[in-house]
Order: sequence, then C-alpha cells, then structure tokens
Amino acid sequence: MALVRWSPFNESADMRREMQSLAGLMTSRFVPFMGEGRFIPAMDVTTRGDDLLIKLEIPAVDIEKDVDISVDEGALHISGKRSEDGSEDREGHYMREMRYGTFERTLPLPEGVGPDAVKAEYRDGILEVTVTGGAKPAAPPEAQRIRITRGPGSPSGTLVTPD
Repeated sequence: MALVRWSPFNESADMRREMQSLAGLMTSRFVPFMGEGRFIPAMDVTTRGDDLLIKLEIPAVDIEKDVDISVDEGALHISGKRSEDGSEDREGHYMREMRYGTFERTLPLPEGVGPDAVKAEYRDGILEVTVTGGAKPAAPPEAQRIRITRGPGSPSGTLVTPD
C-alpha cells in the first residue's frame, strides 16, 4: 500500500467544488431567472497604472453578433448572450453544467471617462476591456462650511460659547 500525503488545501478545494456544484443545481432548479435563461460570466477587474482592466470569461460566444459594450451615464455596460448549439438533443444528458442565456455586467466609471477611452479585444474565450483613465481616483470634494439659520420660535441673539 502506497503512502499518500494528505493536504488540507486539497480537501477544501474538493469541498468548494462540491458546494459550487450544489449551488448550481439549486440555482437552476429553484431560481428561474438564474437558470436556463441567464448566466453570469466570471470577471476579473484589475488596475494597470491609471487604467482599468476588465476580463470576462465568455467562451463559445459570437463576439461580433452577441456581445455589446457601451458607456452610458457614467458606467461601462457589457452585455450579451451565449446560445446553445441547436443540433444537440437534450435527452440523453447525464450531467448539464454549462450555462446559456443572456448576461449583463455594469461598472461605474470616474467622471469624464467616455467611450473614446474604452478598447476591447477578444482572444481564447476571454474578453479583455481596457478603460484608459478608468482607475483614476475621484477628486475628493472641497470642504464647504454650511451656514446655519435660526428657525421660527428660536431665541434671537448671539450664541456665546465658553472659552
């Protein structure tokens, strides 16, 4: 009998896979808007200097026909759909984990970042969107003193504060 090294990390990875499988099964069975008609592609958002880099995992998508990227009201919108191959018969499936349907992801953009700052490239099932200047921190608003007025029925006179 061979000695096998045990790793708690492998155990937790196995448990995570099992939980994801269970969550996927429950989602597709009990939550209709997350089942057959929708899916949420995995997304990574990172920064490169002042630029925002978004990567979406959307394999098996006709990028020209089924994906739309737009900038509207200070936000980047990425939407699309992944269609099932119509030639496949649903009967005879032993397991079905792939998701098909529509998706939409929205990210807020800093003020002044428009559509000209957005570039997109699709390669090997990954949509990579670069937003030039999209990671610039917003300038904090200037502090302004607010004047306090006296309401009706308030005593008039000068407020005296002890030193």
